[in-house]
Amino acid sequence: MSSLMVPLPQIYGTYALETIAVNNVTTDNPSWLHKDPNNGVLYCLNEGLTVPNGSISSFKIGGDGSLNLLGNVPTINGPVGSVLFNQGKTLAAAHYGGSGVSTHNVQPDGTLKHLQTLTFNMTGPGPVSDRQDKPHPHQAILDPSEQFIVVPDLGADLVRIFSIDPETALLTEQAPYKAPAAAVLVTVCSVKLSLVTCITISSRNSTNKITSFEVTYNTGKDLGLTLTKIDSHGIYGNRTTPAGAAAAACLLSPDGRHILTTSRNATILSLPQPPANPQNKTSLPSDTVQTWTINAESKDTPSRLPLLRPTLPFRRRLPTTDVTEPSRNPRCHRPPNKAPEW
Repeated sequence: MSSLMVPLPQIYGTYALETIAVNNVTTDNPSWLHKDPNNGVLYCLNEGLTVPNGSISSFKIGGDGSLNLLGNVPTINGPVGSVLFNQGKTLAAAHYGGSGVSTHNVQPDGTLKHLQTLTFNMTGPGPVSDRQDKPHPHQAILDPSEQFIVVPDLGADLVRIFSIDPETALLTEQAPYKAPAAAVLVTVCSVKLSLVTCITISSRNSTNKITSFEVTYNTGKDLGLTLTKIDSHGIYGNRTTPAGAAAAACLLSPDGRHILTTSRNATILSLPQPPANPQNKTSLPSDTVQTWTINAESKDTPSRLPLLRPTLPFRRRLPTTDVTEPSRNPRCHRPPNKAPEW
């Protein structure tokens, strides 16, 4: 069962929600929602933790926000992240539990038809055996040229790279990115791509870093993406990383000049209770959000190779405006080099 909730008027920087529709369709461990902007369909990825397979459900979004089940396509176990590609005609899913990537063609009615499944293996467990017992792809990202899909794999310590056949939409795995043998091995948790920069967040024990890479597009027999490290910082900037902290995700601002990162398991901030609960004076423990500026004009590096510098070590609240849609976020239109006002 799922509920659809909408924000009420903003009150003192917080929102209240009220239910406008309830869907009683049962799915097995829903883990990820993906709205198709072209057809008004919501795709729900179901991990299937206690059943043999995962699945992806397609729901038509009604004018009142209600959801109507269109269909359900079985997949290998554990779909946890998806992306549309092939001009929005195909969906790719990363499978954490199933150690693979699957693709599905979008049908005229919004349902999905299976196209391809790729699975991966490891010769042995990684350094963190409880989380690296096998490959664990956990995100699928379309690069800006729409020629490649990038999949971070926590279990194998790889950034997997797949080229897209423009005629068939089939994926072909190319050479992945892996940390050099002399470097400290890290677990890739999230990736954001621009034309020249790839940002990864790593998290293993006390190794919590944000790292920038130059992205080189290769053609011919060496088809793929080459990632060359440029810069790296601790997730808390110049501050000491708290014990137990785990870098989690990153988000590129609409103007392409700033990045938000998040850190879990280190509740070093305290927030007041929301206005809806004024009688409770107990502060709420909070994880942190860090804000970064992409420095594209560093004198210490060749042109076009961005460095990162922390704008604010962390903030108390998430943005109250939509940072994913520039037209709805007037704060994104600001003078160059000015800190974001999220």
